[in-house]
Amino acid sequence: NHNTWWAHKFESGDIMQFNISADYNRSDPSENFDNTRTYYAASGTTETRNRFNDNNSNGYRFSPQGLYAMQFPNEWLAMVETEFTQRYNSYHYDRFNLERLPESDYDALGWLPSVREDMMTAYDSDNSRSYNIMKRQYTGAAAIMKRSDNMSFTVRLPYTHFTEKMGYRNNTLDTLARRSWNEFTPDISYRTYGKTSTPVEFNYSTRFSQPSFESLMPLRNTSNPLYVTINNPDLKNSVTHNFSGRITFKNDSLASSVYVGCHAAITRDAVGNRTTYNTATGAYTNMRDNVNGNWNGSLYGGWQRPL
Repeated sequence: NHNTWWAHKFESGDIMQFNISADYNRSDPSENFDNTRTYYAASGTTETRNRFNDNNSNGYRFSPQGLYAMQFPNEWLAMVETEFTQRYNSYHYDRFNLERLPESDYDALGWLPSVREDMMTAYDSDNSRSYNIMKRQYTGAAAIMKRSDNMSFTVRLPYTHFTEKMGYRNNTLDTLARRSWNEFTPDISYRTYGKTSTPVEFNYSTRFSQPSFESLMPLRNTSNPLYVTINNPDLKNSVTHNFSGRITFKNDSLASSVYVGCHAAITRDAVGNRTTYNTATGAYTNMRDNVNGNWNGSLYGGWQRPL
């Protein structure tokens, strides 16, 4: 990873800043074995899975960012920011069911055949996959803030456009998919402090959470017979609005204070699980889905004084 930062302060008090960061990662190989034996009481049958997973991945990210801050009278400051980020990641997941091999040696954990053709007879094509993702992010933001001896106030208005392209391949799907979306994530905070003022705090922010592109492919994962997962191509982005506030009442004669506060969060298109249970086998089938009506809130208060 690498980071370069440069800034210049003008005589007027304005500041110009430029930053660029980059990183590269590689994981090769990443291998693991597991051996399971499942007895189904309802049918009296036993299923053995001797699995070998061979994974590798690599990727990079680079992100230049620019900022200009303008100083105004009465301790006001205005900023404009711009940022571009590009990410690329490539993943390969090869799954092998070694119980398909005829040799009894492969019943043990951690043994592999020495011939590639023998390995391919154990290849689990239904649950193996490979894909690569190119993601670009374009962000522009404006902010205004004021900081003094007894208060701080900040409004930041970022707007981001995302584009994503993925090449996906397994035994049933070979496709090049694209998607794009926009996010507006305002952030507002206000705070008063100091010996003479009544401390007040208020914060509001918005947060987006998008499902991974890979999880939107119309596929099912049956590598674990007791927990089958089905992707949901219609899964939407979630957005959460966060509010919080607090006020403190001081009693200088007793050197104590009483505070009360609240917090609330409202989520639209939250992600939940749709689950079915097979009573004959004890297996679960799970699919993620969007649900609405999710919120949480809290009220709190207290009294404090120094000892």
